[in-house]
Amino acid sequence: MPILSKRCVPLLLADAVLLANVALGFKLNLHTRPATAPLTRRCTMDSISFRTEVHIPTWPQHSQLGYADSFFLLGSCFSDNIGTRLSNAKFQTSINPSHGLLFSPLSAAAALDRMVSGVFYEEDAEGMLVFSEGKGLWSSLEHHSCFSSTSRKDCLRGMNAALAKGREDLLSASCIFITLGTAWVFRHRESGKDVANCHKLPGYSFDRRIVSVDEIAQALHRSLSNMLRANPNARVLLTVSPVRHWRDGAVENSRSKAHLLAGAHAAIDSLRAAGVGEGEVDGGPGRVAYFPSYEIVNDDLRDYRFFESDMIHPNGVAVDYIWDKLTGAMFSDDAMRTMQEVQKVVQGTEHRPFNPKSDAHQKFLRKQLLKVDNLERKYPGLKLDDERGFFQAQVLEPVAASAH
Repeated sequence: MPILSKRCVPLLLADAVLLANVALGFKLNLHTRPATAPLTRRCTMDSISFRTEVHIPTWPQHSQLGYADSFFLLGSCFSDNIGTRLSNAKFQTSINPSHGLLFSPLSAAAALDRMVSGVFYEEDAEGMLVFSEGKGLWSSLEHHSCFSSTSRKDCLRGMNAALAKGREDLLSASCIFITLGTAWVFRHRESGKDVANCHKLPGYSFDRRIVSVDEIAQALHRSLSNMLRANPNARVLLTVSPVRHWRDGAVENSRSKAHLLAGAHAAIDSLRAAGVGEGEVDGGPGRVAYFPSYEIVNDDLRDYRFFESDMIHPNGVAVDYIWDKLTGAMFSDDAMRTMQEVQKVVQGTEHRPFNPKSDAHQKFLRKQLLKVDNLERKYPGLKLDDERGFFQAQVLEPVAASAH
């Protein structure tokens, strides 16, 4: 049995008294308090908060988003997370169409500049087209590896086709969602340019550096100014990805995120000062705003159970929570109701009847097709072709296609 020092005894006695008071419901304190003494603080569960929730102001009704809007998402894999949910809800959605995943703000800004200008890539792609001997592939240092090809011409053809598609989607989008992933970039020694992807080329081909806050702010200011002039109906949401870039190390990841946060807000401030992204007189978000994805995960959720097994990527529950925050603040009531109707139609494709030829199932199919017709008639931009085809394929008697 351990021997207790004399210094420990008073502490143990004090703990015992404290526990006794708790067990008695603080009766001693209540009985000895003067009758006139006010209760300055009532200790109840209702007065205790166990969270630091991130609250997002609701957009004014006329600024809210809906099924008449089209969405363009650019940046890191978190853009894919949000874009997939928009696409699943059947919004008009374009996700990283021109360059694939982009993680640095400089790469995102360069992609925006290229799409706005519409200038196609020439034979050498300005020194950005490289050949990997090990993989036998041509790749662009400005693009994701999904554009790589064994043929130089095919690689260029794919890049330019994607550029044309991206430009079309960007200039027609009403909401542009840009996710910044990391401030660490690699500079190609031969061309002297910062790259979007190293394509596993030898390490001696690159120098690694962190982009300064001023560089980020200036690049975003320039590209967003040009883009908003080319698409005067667009609004931009900037966000910092909550995904940790742990290979950089804890400190370097924090430095990176700090640069991204400061750079994004500096760009927003400078755009508003220049009259490009100013706020609306009724308290609306303006044409350029910040969405706190990073803060929601790290200051609100901040628990390992909201991450994938790698402890780096937010899991589906976390992304769903962010999605609910985004739609709850920025989407109209009509859009929220329509999303529920669309979800029911999509879920209808998962229905597996015991007897596909039964009257009950045939009635169900026709009812679903009627819902599809009504939704597409109400929202011309809403496309439910896959769902329509699924239901029509099971109808015993052909259903005439309506003009939707």
